[in-house]
Amino acid sequence: MSLPPPRSKILLAFLAIYLIWGSTYLAIKVAVSTFPPFFMAGTRFLAAFSVLGLWAWAEGAELPTWPQIRSTLVVGALLLLGGNGAVSWAEQKVDSGFAALIITTTPLFMVVMDRLGPAKKPIRWPVISGILIGFIGIVVLIGPGNLSHPETLNLAGILAMVMATAFWAGGSIYSRHNPMPVNQNLNSALQMLFGGLFLLLFSVLTGEAGRVEFGEISAESWLAWGYLVIFGSVIGYSSFVFLLKWSTPAKVSTYAYVNPVVAVFLGAVLLGEPVTPGMITGGAIILASVLIITRFRT
Repeated sequence: MSLPPPRSKILLAFLAIYLIWGSTYLAIKVAVSTFPPFFMAGTRFLAAFSVLGLWAWAEGAELPTWPQIRSTLVVGALLLLGGNGAVSWAEQKVDSGFAALIITTTPLFMVVMDRLGPAKKPIRWPVISGILIGFIGIVVLIGPGNLSHPETLNLAGILAMVMATAFWAGGSIYSRHNPMPVNQNLNSALQMLFGGLFLLLFSVLTGEAGRVEFGEISAESWLAWGYLVIFGSVIGYSSFVFLLKWSTPAKVSTYAYVNPVVAVFLGAVLLGEPVTPGMITGGAIILASVLIITRFRT
């Protein structure tokens, strides 16, 4: 059995998913301004796979077993195609800060899936109240007036973000209850390999890949893509996979407290995205619900 890693390594991993992931919403928004979203995400993860795959090989990682390969394939499809792919597509239609606030509902989905799925335990009343408060926060975030006049909303973008949240929660839960490679770099690399291939396949099937014009992709989008490869994937995603093994889901999901603050701030300062009272109030309500859930879910 592997020895627990140093506490400093765990703290650095938390810092990575707190701050780096908060900045990736801005990077995705800039990247998909001229990059087709699924093609962008697929190439991003395949590039990161090449880095982590070489790293795992240099470490002498053992070859994965078939059950481990199958598990990383499923997790890659859920987290990267269903989760990150949907976020990349949705950010063509919604602001990066708004997208990050929707993603804060991930713990709501995680606790329901964990209880109804592998854990098979009843959900405690404080957790139920937290879930209900969270959905109230979503209503406030979107705006009751907008809900009564759906023509003012980009429903496709909002639904894609909700789907991304559900896929991300499902993939996170699945990874904790199924065999994964022991070497963390190999684990992350295989997830990115399968996720990247699924994303590119989806890009081809939707006709998106055939419309790629590299000459029309801006320098800013290329820089954002590079940032997502190194910081979002190689460092950020690997830190997330690492923490899923060595920490609890409740603690790992606390990145939902910090990511939206970073994303909203960067979106407002660098892209001029609006910060409305509804966003602040709805975001605060959602974060309060996440705090309740992570406090009472165990």
